[in-house]
Amino acid sequence: MAFTVGPESAVTGALPQVYTFTITLHLDDKTRIEIPEMTYMDPSNGETVLDSAEQAMRDGERFLFTSVDCVREQDRKARELV
Repeated sequence: MAFTVGPESAVTGALPQVYTFTITLHLDDKTRIEIPEMTYMDPSNGETVLDSAEQAMRDGERFLFTSVDCVREQDRKARELV
């Protein structure tokens, strides 16, 4: 058994995405197995985002598409997920 999560493709420079989902397996004998809620963080282009975050934290000013406040807010959200 296999399944995928996320978009079929991602463009260069796209931000990483977070998916939260539940899974229900329907077996041949009509029973169901419920998988608890799961969270997956797609790391696509993560290096670009982390480089930008490091630059913003080091320089203390806006850099490209992020700021220190944004980095801190995203850090808080990521910690809630794990």
